[in-house]
Amino acid sequence: MDYYPRPQFERDAWRSLDGTWLFDFDDEHVGLTRKWYERHDYERRITVPFAYQCAASGIADDNEHDAVWYELRTEVNNVKDGILRLHIGASDYATKVWANGVYCGEHHGGYTPFSLDIEHCLDSSLDHCPLRLTIYVEDHSSDPTLPRGKQTFTGRSEGIFYTGTTGIWQSVWLEQLSRNHIESVKYTPDTISNQVRIETELSLRAPSGRLCVEVTRDGGAVAKETVLADGERYVICVDIPDFNDHHYGHWWSPETPNLYDVKLSLEVDGQIVDEVRSYFGMRSVGVEHGRFCVNHMPFETKSVLYQGYYPDSLMTAKSDDELRHDVQLIKDMGFNSVRLHQKYENPRFLYWCDRLGLLVWGEAPNAFDFSDEACRRFIAEWLEALKRDYNHPCIGVWVPLNESWGMQKMKNVATQRWFSVATHALTKALDSSRPVLSNDGWEHTDSDLCTIHDYEADLSILKERYSTVDNVMPGPQGRSVYVGKYRYEGEPILLSEFGGIAFDEQKNKSEDAWGYSGADSSKDFERRVVDIIRTVRSCPLLQGYCYTQFNDVEQEINGLVTMGRKPKLDVRAVASANAGI
Repeated sequence: MDYYPRPQFERDAWRSLDGTWLFDFDDEHVGLTRKWYERHDYERRITVPFAYQCAASGIADDNEHDAVWYELRTEVNNVKDGILRLHIGASDYATKVWANGVYCGEHHGGYTPFSLDIEHCLDSSLDHCPLRLTIYVEDHSSDPTLPRGKQTFTGRSEGIFYTGTTGIWQSVWLEQLSRNHIESVKYTPDTISNQVRIETELSLRAPSGRLCVEVTRDGGAVAKETVLADGERYVICVDIPDFNDHHYGHWWSPETPNLYDVKLSLEVDGQIVDEVRSYFGMRSVGVEHGRFCVNHMPFETKSVLYQGYYPDSLMTAKSDDELRHDVQLIKDMGFNSVRLHQKYENPRFLYWCDRLGLLVWGEAPNAFDFSDEACRRFIAEWLEALKRDYNHPCIGVWVPLNESWGMQKMKNVATQRWFSVATHALTKALDSSRPVLSNDGWEHTDSDLCTIHDYEADLSILKERYSTVDNVMPGPQGRSVYVGKYRYEGEPILLSEFGGIAFDEQKNKSEDAWGYSGADSSKDFERRVVDIIRTVRSCPLLQGYCYTQFNDVEQEINGLVTMGRKPKLDVRAVASANAGI
């Protein structure tokens, strides 16, 4: 891996640990008792960061193994008075870490990152220290309280659920830090005042230091602020030159994905002890006068559903180029938005959406049971995802819940409705700069947008249904659009799932091939896709839509491209339909 895995907070002093690790299954659950973290003779090898279920890992075992062990033996420079930080982008689900046999910590959550400081496990008397990292992961795939998203709960890939992912599935890396360093940064742009609020968190052991923030665009200086630092948190509000100034004042949008580069540096006793590269975009997303707007202008959302599964590597792209290719192909098809579905996507995907210009609906993986434990697990990971992705200008809408997953009794159980209300309110409290849905698809409670899922294939029915609000509110999927005491109050209406037309020349007659409706040939498939997009675009009630879906996933063959990203129709035809041509 030659790119930094965390593009919003990048340092020079880092080292990738992706590659070959020792590996074993622990089907008998004896590893902890027998202290495999101290010594174990491993029988397998695995390529990190790919899950053992996929071919890219070198194992390709689709049987359920709910306990797995990893070990890597390497050497590191002694950090002496500094910090050696281990980062894991994502590991599904409960992960424990040891360094040189010393327990370092654990993390629960299958989709969000975590880091641990491990310098205390090194031999301080050596300049070059041996490092043995041992990682244990448990992932009980049949537990319905785990927020697994589209991963199977039965052990079999079937219907709309796919092969599971167990263990490490995003990059692992090391970072050397000073004891005095920058811990985090948070950007909140304000397009009314044309300011960006920059909040930094420091880890400062020295009595004081100097924090410097430099903002540039295309190499040209925009602003530079320096503050005397003697605490943990600082807020700097930076004026961005007027929007009408053609040299500097550029807002971000899918059509013009303008970004501002940031360099943050911390100086202690006249020496720079930490330096971080970052970026932000000046833009606003919200509902104004009943319209969904980007930068205070009505924005017609032309979106496609994206599930982030790849041939031979499941939820993990094999390269950064694969991620960029997907973003570019989505744009080539004339879509200006993408709805991430039941997955917190790799930050590198968001990076390319920032750079190339796609508005993103950030959606959480949901569980399939409602209980205290399911709620606790969901909220803990949702908060981590909000913190991880807050700075990406591409993120335009938060989608915590989908189709009442894990809350199938919302109509009759008040606690499930309260969870929907509470999740919406909590998200708004932490991020008031973006619209938040309560429950995408149907049974909305408090919600900033009214979003509906409808896989009706008859175009005349679609056109009639979305001609008036009264026609829509009963709910096309057998569930009302709002639930309980909650009612439609003029929110922008968007068709956030439709289409789902299945076609694959090789799989079309397979018993497990799946889709919502079907096409008989490639020509018929293209005609159906183009006609349904044109029909939906012609409905004046709708302010946007999301076509299902970008790519096939295993037996689900309703993608516009195959799982290997080969288009199943003329890309230009889709682009023309999205453009209204």
